[in-house]
Amino acid sequence: MVTQRFGIGIFLESLIASLIVGIVIPCIFILKALFSGMEMQWSLYLTGATFSFLVTFCIYIANIPIVQVMQKKEKAFRSQVLRVALELILTMTISGIVMFVFFSLFAKFLQMDLADNHNNLYDNIVIALIVDVIVITLMEVVFFFHKWKTSLVDSETLRRQHVEIQFAAITSQINPHFLFNSLNVLGSLIESDPEKAAAFTREFARIYRYVLDSNERFVVP
Repeated sequence: MVTQRFGIGIFLESLIASLIVGIVIPCIFILKALFSGMEMQWSLYLTGATFSFLVTFCIYIANIPIVQVMQKKEKAFRSQVLRVALELILTMTISGIVMFVFFSLFAKFLQMDLADNHNNLYDNIVIALIVDVIVITLMEVVFFFHKWKTSLVDSETLRRQHVEIQFAAITSQINPHFLFNSLNVLGSLIESDPEKAAAFTREFARIYRYVLDSNERFVVP
């Protein structure tokens, strides 16, 4: 359930994902600065890494419950496409808002003019939206894979139950025929050979005892 998953597991997932993004995303801006001939300051890299980590962590924590609830309530939607589209709209909106809030806070903390850095704000929002789409896509792929795997297990279970029902039906048909034929043989032996009839009766009782003892097993010696 969602409430079960949203705990230490989600926190650790958010932490690991945020650390990875916090390291990788600033590298993109470093490469952009190097190719444009700008001088790179490592203090800015640390600031960017901290910024990316915090933004990713908040986006992850905010969006994962939405995805889990949408997946859990999938039957309430007419189509999976509609559900995924609504899921993307909600998560992308949250990602954009979180990015804008954190960028504004960092700009104020670093005493940067927000109007002069609107290009950087735009770049960060675009990156946040791209990462959001990638993450949601991966989560949906995993979700549909689990559904497919579960459907295979359910299908195999139903097939096995069908075979068991068929087996039980065949068994229920065989027993009366076997009993009927055996009693006919016994009836003819009683008149023609009483000793064989007695031996047949004992053997017949032994066989039926074995059948009753082995009734719940599919394979017997």
